[in-house]
Amino acid sequence: MDRPATNSLDPSAKGPVPGATGSAVDAVVELEAAREQFARARERLHRAVETASHFPELQPHIAVGAGLTHREIDVLGAIGTGASNEDIAQRFFIGINSLKTYVRTGYRKI
Repeated sequence: MDRPATNSLDPSAKGPVPGATGSAVDAVVELEAAREQFARARERLHRAVETASHFPELQPHIAVGAGLTHREIDVLGAIGTGASNEDIAQRFFIGINSLKTYVRTGYRKI
């Protein structure tokens, strides 16, 4: 059953989104939930990298426990320092698409 959708991407908007159906609303809700989940995973990663940076002797154990490859460890560690994707790709001599793959698989593992 189609139902009027609210514009959840713009909280100041009033009324239904023209042409939106219930399935579009569901998709927006799922997208927002995925964004929140990604943000929480990213925050956990940043905390883990920050903690591990204070204890170098633990870094190999953390990585092995998560099943990360050496490249994933390097890339995720660089992300934890706040470096941009372009900077990280140049630092490790990899392309942006390879970098995104390392990030995606690394996040999936942790």
